Amino acid sequence: MLRTIESDHEDAVTRLRQAVQTDGEAPDTSSGPWGTWAKVVTGAAKLVSESAVLKVLKVGEEHGLKEYEEALGDEDDIDAFSREIIRDTLVPRQRAHIAAIDRCMRTLH
Repeated sequence: MLRTIESDHEDAVTRLRQAVQTDGEAPDTSSGPWGTWAKVVTGAAKLVSESAVLKVLKVGEEHGLKEYEEALGDEDDIDAFSREIIRDTLVPRQRAHIAAIDRCMRTLH
């Protein structure tokens, strides 16, 4: 499940980079402050338990979903091609990731 989520995120990065480049802009090359925070917290959670790691991952997926939904709500900030990618592919994947993590968390209890 985690490898699938990782692969989905890699695909999302590729799709969004292509959309930004198609729009004539240069895509970001880093994950920014959120990516740094996620790496630190995930690393720390690994020392605690699988349950802690899953909780951190779920928070990250929920944050990503919120970011996508906010992007869709700002019609002036996003082009039609990017909107379509986010709405039709990335949002459904985020929701599926959250559901998968929830299922894993239930099996640990």
